[in-house]
Amino acid sequence: MKTKAIVVLLSVFIFWFGEPSQATTTPQEERIVEDRNLVSLQEKWNLTANGFQYEQLAFSLDYITSDFIMDSMMQAQLYTSECKEGGITVPPSDLNLTLVPDQTEPGVGENLRDVSVRIEMDSETIAGSNLYSEETIDGQLMATVRFCARFGLFTNTETAIEVNFLETIVTLTIDLTSGFSIDTITVQSKDALVRTATQAYEVEAFQCDSLNQPLSESELAAASTQGSILRVCVQPDAIAREQEVYMRYIDSFDFQRDYGGQIGLVLQPAVENREAASNQLTDLYCTPGDEVCAFETIL
Repeated sequence: MKTKAIVVLLSVFIFWFGEPSQATTTPQEERIVEDRNLVSLQEKWNLTANGFQYEQLAFSLDYITSDFIMDSMMQAQLYTSECKEGGITVPPSDLNLTLVPDQTEPGVGENLRDVSVRIEMDSETIAGSNLYSEETIDGQLMATVRFCARFGLFTNTETAIEVNFLETIVTLTIDLTSGFSIDTITVQSKDALVRTATQAYEVEAFQCDSLNQPLSESELAAASTQGSILRVCVQPDAIAREQEVYMRYIDSFDFQRDYGGQIGLVLQPAVENREAASNQLTDLYCTPGDEVCAFETIL
């Protein structure tokens, strides 16, 4: 007697961040894909301090990142000297901050771009800030302004995730004996913090045809019986695809078959350890970078 098969998702899917693989491509397309794959995630999200400049009551902290980073993916914020962890946000009335990116066109991350965080101080209001302190050294009245500048790179998504950042502790020494002017400036990188940003991505698994297109309602309504071939496609969901997430492999996929009676439920593996199951009932079609992975199983 032939029995119906019930598909149960007992599976693990691993994603690929990058460009999709190409089943059939022209030489020109292959070169384009190869060029883009040469750019690693580390290069795309690179963030390097590039010194500082100052004059009178304004100065800037300079950074280098890649052309993968658009203007909307950059944020800068000032804190008290404890920085973000334990610090307090500095209001614009104490220090005015402006983000100044260069005009480099957006790219895939193979080119560099320069970004400056410009900070301006008002001599009439800074003395009332908790960043400010005074002391007399060798008969000279000196003031110190100390704070932390944080520059970060974020994902270009509805809920932005900080991927990389640098925190810099800035100490301004001001000579008050002959007016209000910056005498020296000290810039010190804060000890690196170990940060892990995680993002959960979902997948879509569906019965599909040989072109990896979803089956119609009438095709799905047809009973799957013992001995028939079932094709299943797995792909990242729409949100993941927008963020250039592709399939890397299917770690495992199992079917449950209900024979009823004394036999009851029987587990039939289709994918095991990223390969077609050893029962020789499955053909697996999945290459790292594929937009869709698929497999065919005899029920």
